[in-house]
Amino acid sequence: MRESNRVFIFLTLAVITALLFIMGYSDTSLNLMMISTLLLFVITLGYSLSFGNKMIIFTAFLICFFTFVLGDWFVNFMMGQPWGEGFDRLIKKHTILCVYLSIFSIFVGAMIGNIRSEKNQKSLDLKMYQQENAKFEGTIRILLYITMIFSAIEIVDRVIFVMQNSYIGLYYGERASMPYMVQKLSSCSSFLFFSYLAILPEKKKAKKPIFLYLALHIFSILGGVRGDGVKAAIMVIAYCFFRNTTDDEKWIKKKHIIAICIIAPVGIVLLSLYNFWRSGLTAQYYGFWNEFINFFTTQGGSIEIIAYEKQLHNLLPKTNVSYTFGPIINWYKYGFIGSIISMFTGQEFVEIAGSKINMALYGNNLGAAITYLVMPGNYLAGVGMGTQYVAELYSDFGYTGVIIFNLLLGWFITKCRFVYFKKWFWNAITIGVVEFIFGIGRDFATTFAAYYVSVVNWLTVALIYGLCRIKLKKHGDLRDENTVDV
Repeated sequence: MRESNRVFIFLTLAVITALLFIMGYSDTSLNLMMISTLLLFVITLGYSLSFGNKMIIFTAFLICFFTFVLGDWFVNFMMGQPWGEGFDRLIKKHTILCVYLSIFSIFVGAMIGNIRSEKNQKSLDLKMYQQENAKFEGTIRILLYITMIFSAIEIVDRVIFVMQNSYIGLYYGERASMPYMVQKLSSCSSFLFFSYLAILPEKKKAKKPIFLYLALHIFSILGGVRGDGVKAAIMVIAYCFFRNTTDDEKWIKKKHIIAICIIAPVGIVLLSLYNFWRSGLTAQYYGFWNEFINFFTTQGGSIEIIAYEKQLHNLLPKTNVSYTFGPIINWYKYGFIGSIISMFTGQEFVEIAGSKINMALYGNNLGAAITYLVMPGNYLAGVGMGTQYVAELYSDFGYTGVIIFNLLLGWFITKCRFVYFKKWFWNAITIGVVEFIFGIGRDFATTFAAYYVSVVNWLTVALIYGLCRIKLKKHGDLRDENTVDV
């Protein structure tokens, strides 16, 4: 399909949904607003699928967005079940408007990004790229296996705790923390895995690292966290589709696609049943379809944070500077830079670590602030409702902020590639950012920014280069040594 025709068709369809939405908004017809929003999402997904593998990251993002944001209210609406209970019509109207503006802005941003990509096509010789980075494969793989051991220790410890106690106990602070070095080495494993994907390893060499990564994340679901396993599976599947475009040998074939289509619904039903068990309830099977739907209604609860933000807007602590830029502010105040400022100026920042009340009042954390207002007893005991990026944007900047940020988000996702830069470590960071964006539907708006400046990530990059230099010097291959440069 020619790009001009694609833009005309999908943009026209999107405008039609906008007209329907305006009609529903004017008459406060919540049903028409919900239908218009669902239609817009389908159109946006159709636009992404029309590009095939080229837009695989954007397609994966939309699947995650549906799961984490639309899953509760919209799935219940489609099933004819009550939705948005506990909120009045005006709050529901506002919430649906925020979601519609987000999807429309993401769609337009993606369209702009694709038009610009066509005009400024950047070509990278992938065969040459693979050859240049092949020397890093062994080093990264060994480091990945080592750090996976510590990840496994953390995950097994968490699973044992949940099995012996409860999932809720994790948030009541009943579980002892792992040693600092175990936590840090465990945290390196994800970036090392992304680094391994970024060098475009051969399929036969990549099978074991990918299998172990998936196995660890799927096993971690038994520790009560379902989202990480889902994101890991989506990431790997998207990467395999991408490698279909880079290698002569197919990474994901028709039989694999059929298997995914069969396994995915079964996995979703099992995750739905697991939700009862991790909460300490007796799992009751209500039929395959009902359990399939239940997964989305339990995963998509982050939309309620948008509703709560509007309902409690005037009660939110004025001591918080910004919810949108909360992770960046906290990194500045409580990270390395903050410690340097305190050392030389004597300026003291309110300590939020270990204090639930200070986190709600000064931590620039919307989820903490809302949970403190909605259920203070549970919050002080360790339970949280989580945050939501659209709610943060509206709280700080109103509807204008929702539109502008999502325009940029849609544009940015179209620029994300598993391999785009000449240097593998920039591609590894991009893959890590993509994983953050997959979960942005129930996360902070700017969490991904910290990934670019993570000390752990850059020390890991330096270690990889250092070990490669040592290895090449040991083998006396001066020609290859000179190619190990940043």
